Amino acid sequence: MAESSDEKRSASKQSTEAGDEARADKSVQAFRDALEKSVTLSRDRLQEVVDDAVARGRITRDDANELVSRLVSRSRQQTESMLRDLERLLGQARDRLR
Repeated sequence: MAESSDEKRSASKQSTEAGDEARADKSVQAFRDALEKSVTLSRDRLQEVVDDAVARGRITRDDANELVSRLVSRSRQQTESMLRDLERLLGQARDRLR
């Protein structure tokens, strides 16, 4: 039995939606990778900077360690929040396509 044109359109639409979702997922991953590589400051580099400040007597070791911990923690929270927002927006876009 041959497929009707409605069935063919429905199958084509489902295939397109699946492809759109796969591309969106790849885009999210690419965004995460780019964020990690270009926007972030590594903990090691941050530690180097505060170690230099400690060596110069500009900050105490305890204060430097606390500063690094707070900056890393805040950075993780902001990154996770931004990624949640991005994924929510992508979900809304997917829902509109359906």
